[in-house]
Amino acid sequence: MTDSEKMPGMGSLYGAMDKAKEEIAKNLGGEEGSYKELWNIIDEKWEFQMHHHLHAAVYFLNPHFQYDDGFLPISR
Repeated sequence: MTDSEKMPGMGSLYGAMDKAKEEIAKNLGGEEGSYKELWNIIDEKWEFQMHHHLHAAVYFLNPHFQYDDGFLPISR
């Protein structure tokens, strides 16, 4: 994950962190009690070191991270 003209790095990093947290939850059985403490540690470090509103907006507005891989828009 590097910064490039095709896909800016920080938006990609937000997506990767989101996916990593989902995988952690899945690998720990999906029970909130089993992954909640780990997520809290990740979130605490993330908020302190990495989170910036502009980067969050880049992630949120990028359709690549908001839709499943098989998503096809319906043309009218």
